[in-house]
Amino acid sequence: MKKTLVESLKKNVKKYANYAAMFGILMLMSGQPVLATDATSAITGKFQSLFDLIGVICQAAGGVILLWNAFEIGTSMQSQEGSGAMTRSLKAIGGALIMLVAPTLATALKA
Repeated sequence: MKKTLVESLKKNVKKYANYAAMFGILMLMSGQPVLATDATSAITGKFQSLFDLIGVICQAAGGVILLWNAFEIGTSMQSQEGSGAMTRSLKAIGGALIMLVAPTLATALKA
């Protein structure tokens, strides 16, 4: 009979220790403030930094394309291919200029 009493006490001690640990954790968590009012600014701040990163990448790609096609126009003026290569380069330069200005336009339209 003593063995069963000791075993039941061990089982109950483990169970009550788990209850006490959970109660302690819940008591510690109840003192933490909830900052729900600042949540929107944290989220919009992260989206703004993502938007800025995409804008910088777009401007960098536009600059590279603009320089590449400026050299293409120079070589098409010296070659005997005709006006097809020059027209293609001018179209690409126009697209590159749009890529350079697009983040500024998006920021202006957002405000």
